[in-house]
Amino acid sequence: MQLMFYFGLALACIGLAGVIAAIVFANSIRRRNPKGDEAKSALAKLIYLNHASLFVAAIGLCAMVAAVILG
Repeated sequence: MQLMFYFGLALACIGLAGVIAAIVFANSIRRRNPKGDEAKSALAKLIYLNHASLFVAAIGLCAMVAAVILG
């Protein structure tokens, strides 16, 4: 169960790093102040990055909780 816990911890940390990257990316979009299609494209990339990061973090936290319950 320790391996599962540390695997979940690693996934949660990767997800957290992705969320931080999404915040940095959002600030860079805001500073560029894009218009029209460029803004839509940038926001679509931001949404994908944010959702993927949150999914990875959630899977990691679920693995950690399962390891604690089963351990």
